[in-house]
Amino acid sequence: MYVHEEQGNGLWCDVGCKNSARNMTDECPTESTGCFWVHNSVVVNSGRAGIRYENSSSEALFDHNEIRGNGINEHRGGIDIRDSQDAEVRNNILSANNGIGVRATDSGRSDRVNLERILVQGNDLGGDRIVTCGGPVQCIDNTNVGSR
Repeated sequence: MYVHEEQGNGLWCDVGCKNSARNMTDECPTESTGCFWVHNSVVVNSGRAGIRYENSSSEALFDHNEIRGNGINEHRGGIDIRDSQDAEVRNNILSANNGIGVRATDSGRSDRVNLERILVQGNDLGGDRIVTCGGPVQCIDNTNVGSR
């Protein structure tokens, strides 16, 4: 899939969406909730996040994507996880996403899902950084991670 020049988020899952066409895959094998799975895609030049996973207790998997030049109008990253659970970000190539390759944050609001069980692994950040490693966000074996 090629997603480009979106004024908001490139691809966005909000409040428990799922990839209904593939909700029984080897990658996301949950019968009850399915999975928001973005793979082998190019997501470039979005005004906000390239991929946003928000307020969701479903599962999400983002793998083998190229995500560049997002966050043009808002301070968001290539992949932006907000108030969500059970997400894996792995084997992606990111760069020039307003300096933020992957961001995982919790608003602290009681009416939203808590940030839990997030894995960021094996990504090439191309100089972008990861925001919020530690606690519920595990960051392993990522390369070219920026610090700004």
